[in-house]
Amino acid sequence: AKIPHILLFTVAGISEFFAGMHGKPALVNIEKARDGVQRNWLCSPKKAFDELGFKTKLSLEEGVAITIEWYKKNGWMK
Repeated sequence: AKIPHILLFTVAGISEFFAGMHGKPALVNIEKARDGVQRNWLCSPKKAFDELGFKTKLSLEEGVAITIEWYKKNGWMK
């Protein structure tokens, strides 16, 4: 689903405001909103795999699980 840019930036601004009041980083901020509104935001590791022989240490699922745990431990998620 596509979120209107004005709504995304409004949520980011409010999030930054309240996070700042509590001395914590915002989960959604203006920088993330800028990333989110890019029309063609795409990248691929294919060239690194093919030409450099890059291999990941973790699967996507493992990396996401570790990230979520870190967010919870550091109070960014409950």
